[in-house]
Parts: sequence; C-alpha cells; structure tokens
Amino acid sequence: MDSVEPKILYLDLELSTNQNIIENYGLKLWYTRMAATSITRDFSLFCASWQWISGGPDNKVHNVCVDPKNVFYDHDVVATVWKLLNEADIVIGHNMNNFDVKKFNTRAIFYGMLPPRPFSVIDTLAIARRNFGFTSNKLAYLARFLGLDAKDQAPDWKKIIEGDVKEIKHMVKYCNQDIKTGVQVYE
Repeated sequence: MDSVEPKILYLDLELSTNQNIIENYGLKLWYTRMAATSITRDFSLFCASWQWISGGPDNKVHNVCVDPKNVFYDHDVVATVWKLLNEADIVIGHNMNNFDVKKFNTRAIFYGMLPPRPFSVIDTLAIARRNFGFTSNKLAYLARFLGLDAKDQAPDWKKIIEGDVKEIKHMVKYCNQDIKTGVQVYE
C-alpha cells in the first residue's frame, strides 16, 4: 500500500497595522481602553507568501499582493490563502497560531467564506517558547542565532497604505524572505 505524502505549506501574511486603522495617533485599543467607535478601518491582508515543503506543485516561493491602487481591498489575497489552506494538510509559520490563522479567519468571514477544511499547524514561535530560552523569539533573531539568512529590513507601512509601488514591492520581498528564513528555522 502506497503512503500519501502530506501537503505541507509554509505561509506568512503581511497586514495593515493598528496604527493605520485607529484614530487618536494610532494608539491600540487594549492599551488605551479606547472606544470601538475609534476604529476607522479594519485591518486587511496586504500580502501572502508561501512555499510548499512537500506535496505541492513545486517548492518555489510564491506570493499574492493587493493592488497599489486599492491596498485595503484584500479579497484576492484572502481567496488565494483560503485555497492554499484548503489544500494543505499541515501549515507551518512563525506565530501561525496566534496571528496568521486568526487574522486570516477574520478576513475570510468578512467576505462570507466558509472555513477551509481542517489542517494541522506547526508554529515555530510556539516551539521556540515552549522548548528553549532564546533571548528573543523573533524570527530574525532565531535565524541569526542559528547562523541562517536573516530577514530584510521591514518596509515602510505608511507608504504601503498610500499605495507606494516601490514600498509594496519591498513588502513582497520582505514577506518572501520570511518564507526562506522561516523554512530554514523550521528545518
């Protein structure tokens, strides 16, 4: 009897930040006890990058990104991620449990999408916290600690919100680097 190789996906999402969606100088709701009416815009998924580690069509890094003319319309990004998650048996990422999956679920329900089929999650941040005492559990630090390729400098999120094409390209490169670094840290 042949065994079927599981479809294993490494995924990373880039989102608009709270600083860009809350009035009063970007202060976060839970720190300032601001009213929910202070939210001027919900967050959105700006970009997703992924790599199939096994069971996918190839092992290249792929991405999908919002249109610079309307960076807050993320339907195509959400729909692409939904298809990926629906196909994957196992999804790996750094802070996948407490960030990426929850943020994706929120945007998917916004668009009326049903949940993708169940998948298992391997969260490298949770593994680092549970099993080690690193000085920092950030992906860039773990990569540097392990002698791996470090992440690129983060893009200017304010310029991305303004639709700056150069900065959006930088964000895609940054997200793609998260995949390369994250896969190395996982391995």
